[in-house]
Amino acid sequence: MVRKNLKIFFLLSLLILFSSCLDIEPTYQRKNIESAIKNLCKEEYNLKVEVEEAEDTIWIYAPFNNLIDEKGELDRKVTEEIGDIILSLQRVILSIDKPPKFYIFVASDIKKTGADLILIGFIPDLVKFQLRFISRGEFLQRRYLNFGINPQALGDEKGYHIKKFNLDLEHFTALIIGQQIRRVFTSPEYKEYFEVKTAEAGFNSQTKEFTILIDIEKK
Repeated sequence: MVRKNLKIFFLLSLLILFSSCLDIEPTYQRKNIESAIKNLCKEEYNLKVEVEEAEDTIWIYAPFNNLIDEKGELDRKVTEEIGDIILSLQRVILSIDKPPKFYIFVASDIKKTGADLILIGFIPDLVKFQLRFISRGEFLQRRYLNFGINPQALGDEKGYHIKKFNLDLEHFTALIIGQQIRRVFTSPEYKEYFEVKTAEAGFNSQTKEFTILIDIEKK
């Protein structure tokens, strides 16, 4: 623990030192974040995405003709292209003057199934991961991933079927809580003994209270 704290202190000291010694201008400006991500995806990877900013949340929409392969798994080529899009997002976020707080990435199968793959991340966690303040495993646990079928996705090249909104930390935390509960009871250690009917968490903005709804049956 002491060694870890010393390492973090050392890295922070280096960052402060470099910041004070070098007058480094950010590569991107917040006002141009939408075009920056779109252009990077197009120029570097020839991928077309739609990007929209909703206050402190940046939305990225990527339409695909075939999201799922014959085995019912995420198509290998699509997986690589999603990785390229996320990498483009990271490059902009890590080199921008005023980064947003959240990113929401949506990949949709617009030709065959209408499947939506949704990935939500807290940008300060992304920065911590890049600086190695948190492990890869911890970083992945702090991201929200959801997959579902939405017929409105069919033919939607612009992402009109996705309602964009500004995500706050409380509602994001609720998503992560629900996801972690589902992961625990669907893990190899427990899935043989339990069946998860419902495992969701929510946040009431008026009462400022978290709620957890769990329906788990023993097999």
